[in-house]
Amino acid sequence: MHSRLWKNVAAMALVVAVTLSAQGNGNGNGNGNGNGNGNGSSNSGSNGVPFQGLQSQIDQIQLDLDSALADIQSQIDALEGNQQAQGALIDALNTAVFLLQSRVTQNEADIAALGALSATQAQLITALQSQLAAAEARITANENNIAALIAADQLLHQLIAALEDRVATLEAQVAQNTSDIATLQADLAAVQQQLLLVQQELALKQNRVNGVCGTGSAIRQINSDGTVVCEAITGGGGGGGTFNSLSVNRGAIISAGGVMTLSEFCPSGSKTTGAGYESTTNTSMVVYEIQPNGNIGWDISFRNTSTGLQFITIYVMCGQVL
Repeated sequence: MHSRLWKNVAAMALVVAVTLSAQGNGNGNGNGNGNGNGNGSSNSGSNGVPFQGLQSQIDQIQLDLDSALADIQSQIDALEGNQQAQGALIDALNTAVFLLQSRVTQNEADIAALGALSATQAQLITALQSQLAAAEARITANENNIAALIAADQLLHQLIAALEDRVATLEAQVAQNTSDIATLQADLAAVQQQLLLVQQELALKQNRVNGVCGTGSAIRQINSDGTVVCEAITGGGGGGGTFNSLSVNRGAIISAGGVMTLSEFCPSGSKTTGAGYESTTNTSMVVYEIQPNGNIGWDISFRNTSTGLQFITIYVMCGQVL
């Protein structure tokens, strides 16, 4: 449609141009010939010479017109080709724009999804941060508990060490006590043996006495050979009567380095006539005081200078007027 329009426009323009050019040439030739010789101009125009020149020009113009039209048509064809290429390019661009719009839409959807994911991740990060803070708090609490447990463990170790020392001390004391008990048992056995000997000596005491006192006197002392020392008995009110003599004794154990005072008394109705003592180790016993206690008893004080237990027995001789 565009090519036809251009062709029609160009043809009309050329026809108008040729017509105008022919009219100009006819008027010029007529005027010139008329001015020179009168009617001569009219005759030469009638012979067709100007039209031949005009036809030649028209032909040349036609050729130029055809050439111009061909050139114009070539340009139009080139423009149409360019237009087709541009149309294809536009179609390609439209396709690309569509694809880009699709990608933009997809990217927007992806961005929205990423935004939602980012929000979710932000929530997760916040939750993880809270969990991390809670874990750090628990770690701190655990560290404090561990420190307390370590301190308690150290205290327990100290207590265990102190208990071990105490046990060692107690074991040493037990060993010492065991030794002391063994010593005490040995001392007790020795004392029991001494007591047995004393009891045996007491049982034999009367057999050792081979002396007698006469009427009105009593035994004051028994000598080692069995003889006796007598003394006169003075009855109350100057009266006389039968005299009965007897002996009482008291035994005791004195610890090593210890002191003790033993007292013994005659039975009721009798009076003391003498006193004495006996020890299995007399060299270890020191009598630092001996005195009568009224007329019915005696007090004897001893000191044990040995390193062990000692058994001591005191005797009080008594007389009774019957």
